Amino acid sequence: MTNKRNFKLNSGQALVEFALSIMVLMFFVFGIFEVGRLFHMKIVLANSAREGARYLIRHVSDGDPEDPDQEPFEKTIKAILDEAKGSGITITADNIDVDCPVQNNVGCRSSENVSVTISVVVDVGIVSNFFGNIDLEEVAIMRTP
Repeated sequence: MTNKRNFKLNSGQALVEFALSIMVLMFFVFGIFEVGRLFHMKIVLANSAREGARYLIRHVSDGDPEDPDQEPFEKTIKAILDEAKGSGITITADNIDVDCPVQNNVGCRSSENVSVTISVVVDVGIVSNFFGNIDLEEVAIMRTP
């Protein structure tokens, strides 16, 4: 008789323990997914910055500040935005900084470093709840031929 009585008193204990432990387990699982998304964003930014720098060293005249038909680095910025398209990350021209030493107002100087910097602030769900929004920045530096 005492066994049945103890069973009735303890029957909800396992359910309560499971409910408490599943919350902690789900927190860790979703946290792992969010950190994975953060790494994906970092990779997309690195690839986009690299693509922008690569475009600029192959098309040095894109850095011509005197060309009235285009904004400085317009095509380089377009190459960066095209690389990030479809990745789920919103990059705008305001997030991109292109640096190119100009030679005689005709484009980037030969044998000089060009750099492309992309900076974004991301909200990464659970991670951002504890650590705030995260600033991601990627810099690509390449030398012009």
